[in-house]
Amino acid sequence: MVDFKKPIEDLVGDIRDYVDLKTDDIKLKATKGLSVSIARVLSTLVLLFVLGLLIITLTVAFVLVIGHLTGNYAIGALIASGIFLVAFIILFAQRKKLFTDSFIEMFVNIFFPEDEQD
Repeated sequence: MVDFKKPIEDLVGDIRDYVDLKTDDIKLKATKGLSVSIARVLSTLVLLFVLGLLIITLTVAFVLVIGHLTGNYAIGALIASGIFLVAFIILFAQRKKLFTDSFIEMFVNIFFPEDEQD
């Protein structure tokens, strides 16, 4: 007598193995994407911190130079503040183009690389 249950049990076992392997693959891809994202965010934060220190130093030097030239350090501080206000207005007006769109593109490229084959 032929046992018909054996091929079906083998098929169910193979399907379970496939689902387990696919789940592990998805976990590995998510882990890779998350680790790359965190590394990029942290490196960007470090670079922004150093850039912030540089901007602060240059601003103080600018205020001192303008204050020395005009004889009034308050005018130097106001001019520097005006420059920062203009920069803020430009960045605020362009925030979607500069930040949102570029972050979306970065995360899509991290989680769905084009050279990946299934």
